[in-house]
Amino acid sequence: MEEANVGLAQKSELMDRLNSDIKKADVSSLNFDSEHQILTLQVSDIQWDQAVTGVSCDVWTGEEKQNLRTYQGQLQEMGSYMLKIPLGDFENQPGIYSVSVRLELEDGSVAAIGDDKIEIRQERDRTPSASVVATPYDFLSGKLILQITNLQGCEEAVQIHCSVWSAVDRSDLQWYDAVKMEDGSYQAEIFGEDFGYRHAAYTIHVYAVDSAGNETMIGGCYAEMN
Repeated sequence: MEEANVGLAQKSELMDRLNSDIKKADVSSLNFDSEHQILTLQVSDIQWDQAVTGVSCDVWTGEEKQNLRTYQGQLQEMGSYMLKIPLGDFENQPGIYSVSVRLELEDGSVAAIGDDKIEIRQERDRTPSASVVATPYDFLSGKLILQITNLQGCEEAVQIHCSVWSAVDRSDLQWYDAVKMEDGSYQAEIFGEDFGYRHAAYTIHVYAVDSAGNETMIGGCYAEMN
């Protein structure tokens, strides 16, 4: 009986040693949300020789890694991790994205578990569009601000501008260039002086212009100066 117990102890010790040597994790591209331009990665079936405290990844385009960004994973109920990569951080550019995923371990070290390249293709048939909102007219500054956000399909645009008018025959039409903000949205200032401070309802159309000078209307709205 003693020999049998020794054999079982040796077998248990061997299994513990084998289990401690198992190090694996599955990394998969879960989906790409083309509407919001978000790439989601999943890290699952994590088996390691010490506790995992987190998952992170580096993402970049090009060989020089000049635009490298790091993202932290979110722990899910079943012990997997979800990594969300907003391509807005890379100006929503199509092309090859390099991804390097790693585990963050209990002892403070990290373990690389996957390097991959993911191709994001441009949707050629996506209709360019944007959300356009005019702020209330400011009497003190004599202008209203046009906010242009959520631009879709405008990657090839080199300029965003807008036309504004109130007359039925558009005889008072004025053009304004929009300025790009840090968050990727655009703003344009529309001055009441250009319309003689006339109290009226104004029509606003916003256009994206490509490098060949072609214009595409991407949105519009109405505003009042009164």
